[in-house]
Amino acid sequence: METLFNSFKYNNNISGKLAIFCSDERFVEANLAFLKNSLKIKRCDLMVLPGGPVFIVNDESNLLERLRILIKAHKIKQIILISHADCSYYKISFGNSSEEKILKKQLDDIQKAIQKLNQLFADILVYGFYSQIENSKIINFIRV
Repeated sequence: METLFNSFKYNNNISGKLAIFCSDERFVEANLAFLKNSLKIKRCDLMVLPGGPVFIVNDESNLLERLRILIKAHKIKQIILISHADCSYYKISFGNSSEEKILKKQLDDIQKAIQKLNQLFADILVYGFYSQIENSKIINFIRV
């Protein structure tokens, strides 16, 4: 087996933090920078999938079970949920809706996901954010 990358030092510490966001590559780098620079989260577990935290609201049992396992195994104490503008998951799922209705749905879903996580895991701090595109070139994050 060929070693391709071996210069990164392994860190066995667990941060107890988890970020859940959409897999849209246009936002991944911004999400990671937001976590590190704005929220001062240097390391965290990630759940990155289409639609991000919408699986919580949709009661997707397989993903919720994986979330439970992750929370238990990595002693998660803080969860950051991030949804974003121009999300294909929402555009396809609610294609006949206006941008304003899709935005409202996304913001409602973040709030519902926060409430559900607070019910399921009362001792975990949960925060929600929405990333918006400003002037077609800057991604800003607002707390929901």
